[in-house]
Amino acid sequence: MKGVRRIRSLLSGWRSWPTYLELMLAGELQSLQIRTDVTRDELFLLYRLAKSVRDGDIVEIGSYLGASACFLAAGAAKARASVYCIDTWKNDAMTEGPRDTFAEFVRNTEHHRSRIMPVRAWSTDAARELSVDVGLLFVDGDHSTDAVAADLRAWLPKVRTGGWLALHDSGWAEGVQAGIAGIVEPLRVGDPIQLPNLYVTRIRSPR
Repeated sequence: MKGVRRIRSLLSGWRSWPTYLELMLAGELQSLQIRTDVTRDELFLLYRLAKSVRDGDIVEIGSYLGASACFLAAGAAKARASVYCIDTWKNDAMTEGPRDTFAEFVRNTEHHRSRIMPVRAWSTDAARELSVDVGLLFVDGDHSTDAVAADLRAWLPKVRTGGWLALHDSGWAEGVQAGIAGIVEPLRVGDPIQLPNLYVTRIRSPR
């Protein structure tokens, strides 16, 4: 069994080599050193999704220390899109407890400062204030059922029809799973892409 897992790991690694080389040439592998719960495979997939955006900008709900924001921004540079990072940066709903992480985020994302637009606010407040045409929405904020539903209801109407939606922690967070089943699935276009802890799909916007 251990040998089978090792073979699967090696095969997965080979599939990611083109992306790895792209990011290495772009000088982006430094961002793998930023502390995050998003895995390397998930970060690489976010980069590829961002790179594929042809219309609209990218919105990330829940940015923490900036790892995923960097990979989204690296892809957005190729798509000529901006990345709106929305967070209170007060560690709300984080297991490590409350602290101000904004300075760390700014420092970690400095090399993408022309691409990343930090929005220090609650997600639902930001949705009311910002007029953004969204080509990719990445949701990784508070994972409670009510919070996920509020994030999705606030932001899905801003996503272009056929735009990408990605939700992190879909493998274990019941609130994320409830949001997928109750809100996302009726809007889904085609089959989703699923990693163990990341759910990605194109959606039909409920505008």
